[in-house]
Amino acid sequence: MKSTTVRLIYTQVVLIAAAVVLGEALAIAGHGLAGRWIVGPDGRGHLFDFAAFWVAGHFALEGHATTAYDWQMVRNAEISLTGDDAQPPLPFLNAPHFLLVLIPLATFPYHIAFLIFVVVSMGLYALAIATISGRWTAFIALASPPVLACAMVGQNGMLSAALIGFALLAIERRPVIGGLLLSLMTYKPQFGLLFPLALGSNRQWTTFTAATVGSLLLLILTGAVFDFEIFRVALQGISTAWQEIIVNGSIGWRRLHSLYGLARTLGLGHLPALVAQIALAVLTAGALIALWRRPVAYELKAAGLAAGCLLPPPYVFSYDFPILSVAVAFLWREREFDVFEWVVLGFCGLLLLLATHYGLPLAFLVCIAVLVLVFRRASPRLAKANQATSADT
Repeated sequence: MKSTTVRLIYTQVVLIAAAVVLGEALAIAGHGLAGRWIVGPDGRGHLFDFAAFWVAGHFALEGHATTAYDWQMVRNAEISLTGDDAQPPLPFLNAPHFLLVLIPLATFPYHIAFLIFVVVSMGLYALAIATISGRWTAFIALASPPVLACAMVGQNGMLSAALIGFALLAIERRPVIGGLLLSLMTYKPQFGLLFPLALGSNRQWTTFTAATVGSLLLLILTGAVFDFEIFRVALQGISTAWQEIIVNGSIGWRRLHSLYGLARTLGLGHLPALVAQIALAVLTAGALIALWRRPVAYELKAAGLAAGCLLPPPYVFSYDFPILSVAVAFLWREREFDVFEWVVLGFCGLLLLLATHYGLPLAFLVCIAVLVLVFRRASPRLAKANQATSADT
């Protein structure tokens, strides 16, 4: 009876997800035809997040890579591109070596580059989730609300999810490749804080070394291409962003989907909110170190790390949460979900919907919920119960 119920839930989820994906595709197409996506009726680009990527790529292509971190210059270029001077500036805040990816995109017109970036990122994301889960029905990950957010504004959350997913998939059998893929993820270093701790606690020294060497090579390559001065300028730009976005809340703390963002939204000051954020980061790090030291299935370790890596940084947005699909895919790879897990994941989907589309800084709670599922599976009592059920079957 229990197995029949689980299969019925799975079938319903697949059908609902298929309807959602189709609806999202039609919505995006409708927005595009109506001139509300990428370009307007006048042919000028809309000021979406991708505009900062395209402008930064153009500066780098023209030999002025350091200008990508000049907020005013980027703002002027965005206004020239879109004609929109009413919205706040969209600064470029990724690590300098991400410019190596953006330069080829900058050779295309804005709307073409936007489409290429979204389609390639979505393809890599879908391939990563399907490869991890081993199911073609992994397309249901495309129904996740943060995926639509990424597609609409041209953000890089799906690319981050693909890199983390393929890296975690490779670590177990191809540790060097896994480490090199992790080094690419340093373009958003805030999500890599827990990886060295997890790898070190499990003595994954080959992966650790490959990631370190790969990161150093990227730094050298970036400095050789753009001049090493770019690192000083980038740090200065990121410091400005910390003050403006994190401390001063220039874009609104509701958009920061971290404990820090929630605390500031509720009226706490910078220091107590930061202390709470650091405490959560320490607790998450301790939990993941304990998980990676335990003799549990690698899939559970990978799922825990994918979910946990979003919790330490205060600077995290709704479009970063496609990474959570990597955690869910590894859970599925370990074994199919039971009824309790389907219910929890259903509530997680609703919470992500509220967080993404209604500006509630609650998405980090979904990370915590997925971690609870991971540790629930890792508990010896549940593991024995699952083995007994498998034996009876």
